[in-house]
Amino acid sequence: MKRICGKDVALNTGYSLSTVMKVLGGNAEKYQIRPETVTRIREVARELGYQRSISASTMRRGVSPTIAVIGSVDSIRTQIVSGILKEASRNDFGMRIYDQKNLDETFDEIFRSQIQYIISMSVPDDLRRRTAELSRARGYKLVFIYENGVDEFPAVNVETYAAAKLVVGYLAGLGHRRIAYICAEHRRKFIGELHQGYLDGLRQEGLTPEPAWMACREDRADAIREMLELPLEKRPTAFFCIADDYAMLAQRCILKRGLRIPEDISVFGFGNFELAEFAYSSQSTVYNAYSEIGETACKVLLGKKCEIKIADHGVYRVPARLILRDSTAAPPVLELPCRKNKP
Repeated sequence: MKRICGKDVALNTGYSLSTVMKVLGGNAEKYQIRPETVTRIREVARELGYQRSISASTMRRGVSPTIAVIGSVDSIRTQIVSGILKEASRNDFGMRIYDQKNLDETFDEIFRSQIQYIISMSVPDDLRRRTAELSRARGYKLVFIYENGVDEFPAVNVETYAAAKLVVGYLAGLGHRRIAYICAEHRRKFIGELHQGYLDGLRQEGLTPEPAWMACREDRADAIREMLELPLEKRPTAFFCIADDYAMLAQRCILKRGLRIPEDISVFGFGNFELAEFAYSSQSTVYNAYSEIGETACKVLLGKKCEIKIADHGVYRVPARLILRDSTAAPPVLELPCRKNKP
């Protein structure tokens, strides 16, 4: 069976071979080729069964049209990888996933594969620093997922600080004034950003942060139980948790105490984990835009047009949004005093 090549696509579209190869090579934007032309060429190429020769491209350019993704993959990172693959495919790039355990061996393999584009999903600072060093030494293009950028290499993350303020503002808008915060030890930058967003969100609503309603520790179940044991007039009427599994733990503790969700206490999570919707009371949460994070990282890496602009600390921050479900409502009528007037 004859292999379909660029000449066949050019013959069937009426466009020059030069234009066809620019489109099929992922350079349409660079050469400002009209969108309708790009669409037509790609449609015909797909109908004809055209497949780009990766090996030929690598030999011709000395660079493999492949993105190396470094890091372990779990249920959340799978969504990020899906976004990377989606955007990579749009630009006729492939993708390979590499382990982060031995970065020197990983970079040797990347070098042998003639790959020059890297996305790192590593979170520990030492791994990020080493990844930046190795990429700099070999002249690779590099974008990080999570946390902040490292030196000249940018990062892509969700807008955690603004998301926390959104949650607090929403709960305060329902009438909650005693909003508890279930956190974790501050080992990562995003945890600190969330915490600051919570504090600033309270102040923005004219509410005073109360240390007894904040838990940044590992024994979260004990912390939640301690808050629930406070006198009625001091007990939180809402819990904001920095992860959906923390929020589901809060739900379990609340129910064990014989309280209702959301009639007595509201619970708000973060991350939109798959099981959140199926909690005892369907979980209100923050949609973390994982797929969009992957797509944005790929756009930044390949130098494609990106609607999101780089912000502080070298980070492209993808907006988050609230997903409102059954676990949040106004507090009990007797617990619904007016909020303080803002200055």
